[in-house]
Formats: sequence, structure tokens, C-alpha cells
Amino acid sequence: MLDILLALFCLIWVIVALNVVREIKSISIFESIIPTRTIVAPKLSIVIAACNEELTIKDAVNTISQQSYPDIEIIVVNDRSKDNTGKIIDELSTIDSRIKAVHVESLPSGWLGKVHALHKGVSIATGEWILFTDADVHFQVTALQRAVDYSIERNLDHLAIVPKILNPNKNFWLDVTLITSLTTFIQIVKPSSIENIGSSAYAGSGGFNLVRRSAFDKTLGFEWLKMEVIDDVGLGLMLKRQGCSTSLLISNRDISVVWYHTLNEMIKGLEKNSFLGSTQGKLSKLLALLFFLLLYISAPILAFLLGAGYAKITGVIALLFFAISAIYTANRLKLNVFHLMLRPIGLLILSVILCRSAFKNLKQGGIYWRGTFYSMKELLNGQRVKKF
Repeated sequence: MLDILLALFCLIWVIVALNVVREIKSISIFESIIPTRTIVAPKLSIVIAACNEELTIKDAVNTISQQSYPDIEIIVVNDRSKDNTGKIIDELSTIDSRIKAVHVESLPSGWLGKVHALHKGVSIATGEWILFTDADVHFQVTALQRAVDYSIERNLDHLAIVPKILNPNKNFWLDVTLITSLTTFIQIVKPSSIENIGSSAYAGSGGFNLVRRSAFDKTLGFEWLKMEVIDDVGLGLMLKRQGCSTSLLISNRDISVVWYHTLNEMIKGLEKNSFLGSTQGKLSKLLALLFFLLLYISAPILAFLLGAGYAKITGVIALLFFAISAIYTANRLKLNVFHLMLRPIGLLILSVILCRSAFKNLKQGGIYWRGTFYSMKELLNGQRVKKF
């Protein structure tokens, strides 16, 4: 019975490896697209929600203000920051008239801070297209022009681009975990199906969600997402539900972000939404997921060490397919192949992050996010994204 179980999980390794290659192959690389230049560029509004971002906001906004795109407005919403974020935003707005500073002093009941900030930004945006991005994302000078041109050429309503995730401190285990998160995200959202209007696949990226304003106005807006902890993906879901055309790209260079500087920072950063996003706050789902992951991660090694002849063979085949998929993925996405080979350990680290998130959420009865406490009950009632 043990041999059969191990062989079955080794077969899952093979299936996952093949699926990874399929999804990675289907996703287009932003730097490789050469869209036809739009003759008359539609006005573009960039909305940034910023909370305690004094270390990153200036450089990030500067990469936007230096864009080659001819007609932009930059709406920076200061979401109750306790540091100098608001002051920096005001200074930037005096230097560049295209920058509009918006200050949120208090948060209405029933709203997550970031979602409310995006809602405020949309309310004053005047562009035909709106880009939702974060306060630490950097853009190459022609990035916005190419993204808008591509969206118009493909007749898209929504273009999500996953930024290049940088690791300036060269933190080894952080890089392994970041790569694991990226490849897991791609597996879950299924890029090969996203552009199919009839499919249930959808995606979003907090670093880059470009939306046609007329399409956004057909949705229920951010009020529908006001308690969604994965708001960026929730935006993709909301648009897909409305029948909007959407696409997902990944950037290997021209759109970039330093997501976290250390592994400890990542562990703390993901505690707010890992448990709710992965298990909908259910302990039974958490335990089932952990049991599956532990057996899945260890299956090839156990099969090789403890299994009979055919189990050993399936273990070797599983590792071979995994290695091939890792090499392909690393080459296409410009990732460190050795770090990618350590994805099983990366999954263990993500499991620890998930357990920590569950412990804190259950102990507190909710989460603290941007200085505000939200109960599990109200978060679950407002949850829209349920596939992570």
C-alpha cells in the first residue's frame, strides 16, 4: 500500500512538472512584445495607494513621471501614513503638476485601507485607462507606452503584468521562497486559460493592473472588494465576471519591484492574508493542505529510499521531470536554476508561513493591517477570491 501511495504522489510530480512547463510556455514575456504604436495615446491615470512608504515612494513615482507616455496623471493616495509619505507626496506634486496628492485621514468602517485608497483614487481619475500599481514598483521609460499599445492592439479590457521580483541583498533563502511563490502563483492562475472569455481563470497583479475605464465602470467597483485581502487578484476576478477580456504577462526586466528585503520580512508580510487566501480561514482545510504538501514534497525521496522496484523508478522519473521543468522555467523567466531546484524546500517555507498566519489569525480572531484590526468574520464575509 505504501508503494502504491508513493508511486501515486510521484505521478503527481510528473503531472505538476508538465503543467508548469505548459503554463510557463503560455505566458508572454513583456519585454518580447512589440505592439503597434497607438497614433493618438488615450489619457492614462496611474493610481498608487501608499501607506508608510517614505523609503520607496519618491523613486517609484519618479520612474512614472519620467515615462515616454505623452498623457498621464499620477494620483498618489496617502493612506493614513505615520511617516513622511504624505509630505513626500505633497513635495512631488509641487514639482510635477501631473501628480495629484490625496490624503486619507480616517478609514470608513467595513473597508480595508488599501482598497479604500484605490477607491478614492478611481473617484478622481479622468483617464480612459487606469493603472493600479504599488508605491515600490519601478518602470523602464517606455513601459507604459508599450503596455497601453499592447492592450489596445489586443482589444483588452485588463492587462496584468507580474513585475520582475528583485533581491538586491542576494538573500539565498528569500530568493528560493520568492521563486517558489512566483511559480506557484502561475500554476494557480493558469495563464493558458485566462484569455478565454468562457474560462473561469483570472488573475491580477498589485504591481501592474491596467484597466480600461469603461470596462471598470461596468463592474461593482471597489465596494465589491472592500474587504478582500487579495485585492489585486480580486480586481481580475471582478472584471472576468463582467465578461471583460483580460491577459497576463510577466516582466523579466522593465517593470520591477523589491517585494521583500529579507525572509523574515516576507514571513511577517504574508501573515495577513496567507491563511484566509489559502484556506478561507478553515482549520480543516489547513490541515488537509499541510498533509498533502508534506506527502507530496517527500514522495520521490521516500519512494527511492523505502519503496519497492517500481516505486523507486517512479521516484527517479518524478525528479527527472521536475529537473526538466525547473531548467525550462529558469531559462524562460531568467531565474536562478539552482534556487528553482530547491522549490520543495520553498514549499516547506511557505507552509511555515501559512501555519504562522493561521496561528496569529486564530489567536487574534482576525488580522491587523495598516494599523487597523479586522475580525475573521467580516473578512470572510467580504472574501471574493477563494482559489488561492
